[in-house]
Amino acid sequence: MRLRIFFALILLLFMANYGDVFAETSARDDLGTTTNAPVEVQVGVYVSSIHNIDLMERTFETSFYAWWKHGTPDFMPYESNEITNAQSFKIAFKDSSIHKSFRHSNVRYVAKLNKDWDLTYYPFDRQVLRIKMEDFSRDTRSLILKLDKANSKINPDLKLDGWEVVGMDIKSGVTIYQSNLGDPTAPSVRTYSNINVEITLKRQGWWIFFYSFIGIFVAFLICIFTFLISPERLGARLTLAIGAIFLIVGNLYVLDTSLPMTKKFTLVDAIQIATLITILSTIILTIILYFLSHKGKKGLSQRVNLDSMLLLIITYVGYILYEVIQALSA
Repeated sequence: MRLRIFFALILLLFMANYGDVFAETSARDDLGTTTNAPVEVQVGVYVSSIHNIDLMERTFETSFYAWWKHGTPDFMPYESNEITNAQSFKIAFKDSSIHKSFRHSNVRYVAKLNKDWDLTYYPFDRQVLRIKMEDFSRDTRSLILKLDKANSKINPDLKLDGWEVVGMDIKSGVTIYQSNLGDPTAPSVRTYSNINVEITLKRQGWWIFFYSFIGIFVAFLICIFTFLISPERLGARLTLAIGAIFLIVGNLYVLDTSLPMTKKFTLVDAIQIATLITILSTIILTIILYFLSHKGKKGLSQRVNLDSMLLLIITYVGYILYEVIQALSA
């Protein structure tokens, strides 16, 4: 009898000391057991705002929510998640809660992101803003990010001055590093699961188009006005053509200070080059027509003068319309 009481006391002491361990183990079992297979984590994003779009600095700023749903109790994604294309970012809010079979982590980020603007069709361009995230603590051997597409959205009330929000998409992928990142136990090439959020914007460009190119278009009109002056008045015609050159140079300076340098041939380049060619053609024709008039061929000079004016108008306007239509349909 005494022996039974002794063993009963031992059992009670054991349960009192290790009851918490059993309870924690039970909770972990509800969240999922540890295996050699990579953990799958469901990720979603809600973009609440976009602001400070800066073409010259090649940046934009955004505020968005991100959440992770997973079955690994010791995984805190906001401690190891990185926005890889950000100049800077901070966590404005974070929360984590355990449910019966999963953990839900929620974070609000405020970030300044890099963006290489494609200005080929400016000011009728479309831009895709990207938010790239990956977890640097675990590679694809232990972590795979899955998408919560159903709940990943953009704020429907989001308004951007001068832009139309076309839509948002979220994709998953893999980032490849051609290095073991200094870990001798890791393979020579490491891969990390990533999430890529893409927000498509369309610029509302008609007002910008006329405002940006008004100097150039006035320079073109001045060139046309030179053909309304008699070919014999060389000085007056050249004065107008040179005035057009000054106008276009001033317009070029304004555009260069508001747009970043690019290696692509853009709509801006096309309009500038077409106008410069028109001005140079006007100057050359002015000199030729002057000499024709002074050689007694005034009738021929007048006909060539009128035909040249019509040809320049049709060619210039037609080319500009073609380039604008190309930009609008891109």
